[in-house]
Amino acid sequence: MNGRKALVLLVAAGLLLLSACTPQPSLEEDLNAAVKKVKEGADGGQGNGLIRMNYVAGNFSWDKLYIFGPYSTAKSINESLGFKWEEAGDVIRDLKGDEGLNLLVFVQGDEVVRHVKHKRKNGDFLPVTTPLTPDTAVFLADKNKDGWWVFRPVGSGSPGE
Repeated sequence: MNGRKALVLLVAAGLLLLSACTPQPSLEEDLNAAVKKVKEGADGGQGNGLIRMNYVAGNFSWDKLYIFGPYSTAKSINESLGFKWEEAGDVIRDLKGDEGLNLLVFVQGDEVVRHVKHKRKNGDFLPVTTPLTPDTAVFLADKNKDGWWVFRPVGSGSPGE
């Protein structure tokens, strides 16, 4: 009986270890999936034209979201955040001169907990330098006159500009 209990415990421990090591979808993958759902919804799919960041980024704690566009500087990011983000300079180096990327920064308290570089060709999130909360980080999607998908916070102006 002791051998059987030991085997059960060993198998249970192994399963726990495997589940903890199973890769979770990245924030970038989750965001791209949400954008894709919205785009497909516009063509008769099930999307409703909205992206709720508390669903997309629901597997970690955050209380503020900022979105920075191309040509943002570490200084302007730190000013918007209200604290010095040590990695800002390194992260921004990848954005400099690349008009094709937005930077979404998720903050908890005075700490950046996650960030993701998002390709604007997949959906252009308008810059947000005043923080959105998990309750207010809801984006409405629309195609602009040039055929680009634009995602703007609900209540921030007319779509399709």
